[in-house]
Amino acid sequence: MYCSMHLFFNESKVSLVNTDHTYRVGWETLQTGNAVDAVAAGCAQCETEQCDSTVGYGNSPDENGESTLDAMIMNGLTHEAGSVAGLRRVKDAIAVARAVMEYTKHTLLVGDLATKFAIEMGFKEEDLSTPASINKWKEWKGNNCQPNFRQAVIIVDCNDAGKEVAAEFCLKHGSGKALFVKADVTSNEQLEAAFKLAVDTFGHLDVVANNAGIFNETEWSLMVDINLKAVIAGTYLAIKYMGKNNGGQGGVIINTASIAGILPFGLLLSYSATKWAVVGFTQSFADPNASDYVKNSGIRMIAVCPHITQTNIFGSKVLCPDEQWDNAARSALLKRDEGIIAPEEVAAEFIRGIEDDSLNGAALVIPSPGVQKIKYPDYEAKF
Repeated sequence: MYCSMHLFFNESKVSLVNTDHTYRVGWETLQTGNAVDAVAAGCAQCETEQCDSTVGYGNSPDENGESTLDAMIMNGLTHEAGSVAGLRRVKDAIAVARAVMEYTKHTLLVGDLATKFAIEMGFKEEDLSTPASINKWKEWKGNNCQPNFRQAVIIVDCNDAGKEVAAEFCLKHGSGKALFVKADVTSNEQLEAAFKLAVDTFGHLDVVANNAGIFNETEWSLMVDINLKAVIAGTYLAIKYMGKNNGGQGGVIINTASIAGILPFGLLLSYSATKWAVVGFTQSFADPNASDYVKNSGIRMIAVCPHITQTNIFGSKVLCPDEQWDNAARSALLKRDEGIIAPEEVAAEFIRGIEDDSLNGAALVIPSPGVQKIKYPDYEAKF
């Protein structure tokens, strides 16, 4: 959902320009309120009238037939901003975005967390679908269309769990839309075979996710091989099979790092070291001084750095070399203020990394709730 409304300020007047006819509501509000009131009122009117059938409830549905809303509002004088994305079951998106701006320290809330916040703020929960949006979804589904950025997927894993995921994906999105390759990412030969199969099967690559990882200080050497070396190997293979300088179309590489790659965590020494290295590798890949081989590949790279996430990696029986160390590490992790976040929150940042062409070399920290982009120190080294 988008609402186009712009305010221009100078010392003597405020003028309003809007591409939608709802400007009148904004202008009338401006006579007795402030500029933020005017923007919120104009966008709310557009939401109510479902401008162009793309704004507000009943807009273009997602792959499951559900309409969700996005909205952002900014105070041009204070530079405060608030936004929601993928807001579910709440119609007043611009009002919720304003609440984010005025009542939280966040600038963005996404999906179910945005809905939870909205309900807590007193907004009504209701179905956003309309007969028109449902028919639009049925027509899309009937044409065997596929979701954006999910034309086909190859899942590489060292165990058979990925085979079940691929089967579920094909059941939902169509036969042949997902392939499973059983491979060890520490083996360059097996990893390259997966890349070659992807190109041979689907013609080209668009996205590579370096996501394999383990979480065990008792196997620190293997952890370095999987958490770091496999990321590097996957990157060079991505350039070979996806890079424009090698006949590909360019694309995006998403590296799974961790909050432990941003902040020191002394109870997980080796794990933290691998994730710091992944963040540094990601930043270096996007450095203007990188080699032409990297820069001419047409590939962007970002790192997602989530807090503790509810996955099997956290279910290891042993994290550290002795029981006292292990218990201390687990206790510290479970007591972190951010809590344990859902994999869906991390997945949302994967999609953001794919869609946002401005992100290159970025480290996206995913607390619960909200997302922050890490700003690296402004330091120019003399090489």
